[in-house]
Amino acid sequence: VLALGLAVAAIFFALKKIAGISLAVIFVLLLNFEPFYIALTRVVHLEGLLATFMLAAFLWFYLAFIHQSDVAPQNKKFYHNKSFLFASFFAACAVLTKTSALIILPTFGLMLYFNSKNIISSLKYYIPWLVLVSVFFILLWPAMWVQPVSVLNELSKGIFDTGVEEGHIQLYFGELVDDPGPTFYFVVLLLRSSLYMIPGFLLTLFSYKKLSNSKKKFIKYTLFFSAMYFIEMTIPTKKLDRYILPALVLQLMTSAVGLEYFFRELFVTKIKAVYKYLVAICFILPAFFTYLYLNGDYFSYYSPYFGGLRVGIKVLEPKWLIGQKQIKGFFSDPVVWADFEPFAKEESLDGLLYKSTINERLLVGFPEKYYTQVWPFIREVGAWATIKTLTPQAVKTAYFVYPVWDDTSADEDRFEIEYLGSISERGVKLYNVYRSCRIFDCGREN
Repeated sequence: VLALGLAVAAIFFALKKIAGISLAVIFVLLLNFEPFYIALTRVVHLEGLLATFMLAAFLWFYLAFIHQSDVAPQNKKFYHNKSFLFASFFAACAVLTKTSALIILPTFGLMLYFNSKNIISSLKYYIPWLVLVSVFFILLWPAMWVQPVSVLNELSKGIFDTGVEEGHIQLYFGELVDDPGPTFYFVVLLLRSSLYMIPGFLLTLFSYKKLSNSKKKFIKYTLFFSAMYFIEMTIPTKKLDRYILPALVLQLMTSAVGLEYFFRELFVTKIKAVYKYLVAICFILPAFFTYLYLNGDYFSYYSPYFGGLRVGIKVLEPKWLIGQKQIKGFFSDPVVWADFEPFAKEESLDGLLYKSTINERLLVGFPEKYYTQVWPFIREVGAWATIKTLTPQAVKTAYFVYPVWDDTSADEDRFEIEYLGSISERGVKLYNVYRSCRIFDCGREN
């Protein structure tokens, strides 16, 4: 949390110097209300940090080498300033967070070349920056102090064996695929982006000719960096929606430019001030209401422009469990507990599994990929979550929960199960619940 807070503050400060405080305020506001960004920064995972560090590295690099070369072309040693240090530090942090950030290295080199149109001049700034990135990389990773060669060998194995060559079977438009193909991340951007991204981007395109040269240049470099990362993520067969978050926040920044233009035009028009402020308030309200509407379940957000949650779960399989509160509510119902007692604090599944007492305890089976995420919620109601494919646990399990986007209950051939009901969120059915006929009399009315 501290690292994210400091990085976002650095982003705000750099963007303010590049494009002014109004754009910095609008972008940071949008970023902090972007549902997918909020979701991935609230879990113990890498993409939230990665996206934030990459964005900070880009902005400070742009400020040090691109923006400064325009505002102070006579300053031949401008790379010695603090922007140079911050650009190096955040680039090292990004690479240390996840190796997909290595795209920073060639991209930033190309940015320097595009700006100067001279290879020698570009290298004069690029090499010192690259050296300082390497210094920070080593200083911030103690393993590099001891066995740098073996560390880098292991790192390269992880990149090519897991990141590039290993696919990931997932549901995409209702079909199981190992590689969803080159369109995957375009679909992710459309379905996972906030209400502001597409209108803002269209406003940016509409207003582009009227923008200052510095803003046009900034947009071009931002889109270039986003495109480079997009291509890098599209090449491997292993694709997950969260991988594209850095490109999403870069696209959000280009959208912020269009929204800033809209508000600048609004506040110079000759209409009453009260109407101007009403428009500004109406601009904020969708973000605020979306925040309240999701009620903490940010991974359940899919863009309303493309059907929202109802359509989204059929196109992009949720990789993180959604509807945790609704699952907890379903298994808090006294009817579910009619024949069971809660686990005592000192009891565990392993301790009771082969004892007769286990028949008096409530077990709920889930797909393995959601098990660790739902386990704490099931424990809160006194039950115990199990992995439905583990037979020793499954034969003792009373209820089984299947996501509607991947309901494989028809394949259950170890014992009979019977449909009991469903769990919904915001009016959309998410899970089907079945009961085990080994434990219940399935011929009896519910």
